[in-house]
Amino acid sequence: MSLRVIILWVVPIWICHGQISAEMSPREYFKFASFRLEKGDHNGAIEYLNRSIEIDPSYGNAYLLRAEAFYNLERYRETVVDLESAFKIEKEKNAFYSKYFLMASRAYFKLDDVSKAFDFLNSTIEAAPDNSEALQIRSEWKYKQRDYQGAIDDLDQAIYYVKNNASLYMARATLAASIYKPKANDERFVSVSKDFANAISLEPKNYDFYKKRSEFFRDAGAVEQTISDYNTMVGLNPKDFTTYRNRGLLRMQLLEYSQAIDDFSIALQMDPNDELGLRYRGMCFHNLRNYNRAISDFSKVIKKYQEDHNNKKLSDSDIIVLGELFIMRGHSYQALGYNQEACSDFSRSFEMGTKKAYSYYRKFCSPY
Repeated sequence: MSLRVIILWVVPIWICHGQISAEMSPREYFKFASFRLEKGDHNGAIEYLNRSIEIDPSYGNAYLLRAEAFYNLERYRETVVDLESAFKIEKEKNAFYSKYFLMASRAYFKLDDVSKAFDFLNSTIEAAPDNSEALQIRSEWKYKQRDYQGAIDDLDQAIYYVKNNASLYMARATLAASIYKPKANDERFVSVSKDFANAISLEPKNYDFYKKRSEFFRDAGAVEQTISDYNTMVGLNPKDFTTYRNRGLLRMQLLEYSQAIDDFSIALQMDPNDELGLRYRGMCFHNLRNYNRAISDFSKVIKKYQEDHNNKKLSDSDIIVLGELFIMRGHSYQALGYNQEACSDFSRSFEMGTKKAYSYYRKFCSPY
């Protein structure tokens, strides 16, 4: 009895499934496609949508959904073809379509058709003036076109509608910092700092935000604020050796040589081959008259330069750096009374074209 019941249930289901497959409407295919898309089966969704569009070529939503699947597969040419077809069917520009206008813009950017991409960006914003994503993208492109005020205006509009988006404040801050390059005593410094502060208040653990603000403070000459951000960055990501090195450089500027050496030493523990860290730590040791440690660091950098550029022509910038290193090491040797080694370094620096090396050589090495 139980076996007969099972057979009666299975066979009708199989038959019904066959009947549904043969008689599904465009909207039923659309529903199956939506399910496939939600599951990440983009190709499966496209197959169902192909059938939907074959039955009803004027079904605009099917084109939109298939465009979404194509876009996720990075098939941008097919994406824009489907989107353009949908837009011809449904010509009204409203907030619902803003998502697809933006998708068209992104796809055209991928296809290097900047003109079309910009047109659809404008359409997105016309349909939804509060679309902060589109406004931010258009701002970036206006900046590239040197329409600086237009770029700022778009971010102003985005922030007007969306006041709790950290990336918008960060975008406006970095954009204004790049355009105006304000110094610590400038009026714009205050407004840019406020945008950075707003962004960080919304995402207080965002390491990249502190990094960008520290670069702004550093370039503006706000040394104390820069060091404060470096202190926070070290807490958020103690494994980034460049933060320690950069903090060491600023402490060097403040003549805090011992603290700078501590930072350079931490950085060099993480990356023993960091030429900048070795060079600047050597300079700190030199300024503290710890000449033996200075010579050790300068020698490591000189050796690394020579190994890295063995049998290769040095660039002009490399020659300048290497010439300075020979002078610094030579001066350290001279301070310790190693005149022969000092004169050898001064001579090598002069041979590399470092003009001031000649005055050192004449002062300490020439018998005349």
